[in-house]
Amino acid sequence: MKKLLFILVTIIMVSCGGGNTFQTENGTEVTYHKKGSGESPSDSLISYFILKYETGTGNVLFESSKESPSPVKLDSNFFKNEGTFFEVIGEMSVGDSLSYELPANELFVDNFKGRLPD
Repeated sequence: MKKLLFILVTIIMVSCGGGNTFQTENGTEVTYHKKGSGESPSDSLISYFILKYETGTGNVLFESSKESPSPVKLDSNFFKNEGTFFEVIGEMSVGDSLSYELPANELFVDNFKGRLPD
């Protein structure tokens, strides 16, 4: 049985589709909880994200906070990556808050090119 992973991503850029939902190219439905300013992240600057990865049963695998956000450099190399995680971030604007579900294998192995967490 596949482990599902719920991801809540809030972008709080320090530098760096309409409606309440949109679908990625592979059909993943993304839900907006809050729409930001509409300003796109700037290329080659550091953006800060509040991320939460949790299983379908509610076990938190990773969580950053407003006090300790996850820095991500959004440069041309970042956007060369393929996968739903990168596609969704490419659609985000400053101040957006959204969530979506991915199988853990898709996130960690296919997108991050790593292994599944224990």
